[in-house]
Amino acid sequence: MARMAERWYGVEKRLWGSYLSLAQEVEEKVKLGQPVTASKLYQMERYKSLLGQSMVETQKYQKWSAGLIEQRQKDLARMGVNHAQEMIEASYLDAGSVIGAFTRLPVEAVEMMMGYASNGMPLYDLLFKSYPDTVDKLTDILIEATAKGINPRKSARMMADEMARNLQRSLVVARTEQIRAYRRASTEQMKESGVVEGWYWRCAKQSRTCAACMAMDDGSVHDLDEDLNDHPNGRCFKQPAIIGLDPPATQHGKEYFESLNEATQREIMGDKMFDAWKEGKFDFGDLARKVESDEWGTHVVRASLKELVGEEDGDVIREDE
Repeated sequence: MARMAERWYGVEKRLWGSYLSLAQEVEEKVKLGQPVTASKLYQMERYKSLLGQSMVETQKYQKWSAGLIEQRQKDLARMGVNHAQEMIEASYLDAGSVIGAFTRLPVEAVEMMMGYASNGMPLYDLLFKSYPDTVDKLTDILIEATAKGINPRKSARMMADEMARNLQRSLVVARTEQIRAYRRASTEQMKESGVVEGWYWRCAKQSRTCAACMAMDDGSVHDLDEDLNDHPNGRCFKQPAIIGLDPPATQHGKEYFESLNEATQREIMGDKMFDAWKEGKFDFGDLARKVESDEWGTHVVRASLKELVGEEDGDVIREDE
C-alpha cells in the first residue's frame, strides 16, 4: 500500500504544473470578461493537454498497480493455502483429536486464478473504470472554483485532490482483491482436503469491524461452494468445519458486540439504530444483507434502519476501517 501511495505522489508532482497553468489561464480569461463555460474549457489547449497528460499518467499508474496487485494476490493465495492447512490441523488439535490425513493442495493450482477481480473483470479494467468520472469532476471543480473567485493555486490543489481519488480507489481494489485471493485459495484447499464439510464465517473481533460482519459471524455452517461475500475492504475469513468434529468453541459476532461498552456499540451502529435494537425492533442477525454490484459483485452490507424498521436512519453507515 505504501508503494502505491509513493508512486501516486510522483504522478501528482508531474501533473501539478498543468493544473496550475490551466487554473491561471482560466482566471486571466475571467478577468478579461471572458466567462469560461464547460464548452469553452473543452476548446482550450491547456485543458486538452491536461486531459491527455492525466490519461497517460493514470493509465501507466493503473497498469503498474494491476501488476503489483496481481503479484500480491499470488502471495496471499499461497498464504491462504498454508493457513487453511494450519486451520484444519488446529481444528483437530483443539478438539483433542489426532490430526486426520487430508489432501494438501499444491500452491501452483491456485496461482492461475489471479489477475482478476471478483466480478471477473481484469484488474486493470476495474482500476481504470472510474477515470471518465474523474474528468467530469475536474471540469466541474475548475468552473465552480473560478466562479467563486478561488485563486489558481487553490483551484489546482482541488483538482489534484480529485485526481487523488484514483489512488484511494486503487487502494480499495488492492486490499479487497488481495483478501479475496487469500479466501479463494483457502477455500480450494478446504475442498481438496476431503475432511472439510463447510465453513464458518468469522469476523475480526475489533471495535472497528462493521455490524454486518459481526452479524454474519453467527456459528452457522456455510457450503463449500458458497463464497464469503464480504464488502470492499472487509477482513472476514473462513474457518473450516471438519467432518465428525463438534463446532469449535468461539465467541460469535453478536457475543463480541455485546461485550463492548455502550459508547463503542453506538459508534458501530449509530445512535438511532442502537436504540431500535435495544428496544427489540429487530434482531442482531438482521443487520447484514446482500447486495449486487457491477463493480464488486455480490457482497454484504449493513442494512439501513429504514430497511429494518421503516424509519429513516440519519447515521453514517460504517464499514470496516
